[in-house]
Amino acid sequence: MEKFHCLVDSSFNLLKASERNQSELQGAIKEIESSTKSLNSTAQDIESRVASAVTASSREATEYIVKKVLSNLREAEKNADRASTRFEKAAKFSVLKIGVMFFLFFLMAGALLWFMFIKNIPTIDEINRLKNEKSILVGEIASLKQYGEVSRCDGKPCIQVDNSTWYGGEEMPYYIIIRKQ
Repeated sequence: MEKFHCLVDSSFNLLKASERNQSELQGAIKEIESSTKSLNSTAQDIESRVASAVTASSREATEYIVKKVLSNLREAEKNADRASTRFEKAAKFSVLKIGVMFFLFFLMAGALLWFMFIKNIPTIDEINRLKNEKSILVGEIASLKQYGEVSRCDGKPCIQVDNSTWYGGEEMPYYIIIRKQ
């Protein structure tokens, strides 16, 4: 019986150890479940933090990129405005240069026309003066023709004179014109 008591005691101890193990196991399971819940909660918290951090980071990166792109666009717009202003100034200057060139061309053409053609055209006063001179000269030629034959000698007017008689000094002699017959 003693073996029986020993067996019962052993069974009882084994049962107690089994119950203790079961309660420890249940405690460990509860602890694991609690740890799992805590880990799940921590994982969700980490996940939401990572999501918000990624969102914030992407928002910051997006804002940075947008700021950089807008800054570059503003700079490009300023450069385009400056280039447009320079182009307008260059175009105005080119138009001015062309205008000055045309002005100088017409001025030189006008001066050339004046020197070549208009300058030599006599005025009405000059024409009247020349008519008066002509009438005087025609009268003088007619009077000279009364005295003798007037012709041209080497392109100069000349008349026949009598060399046999002369008057005045030897430096400046006067001769008698041979009259027409």
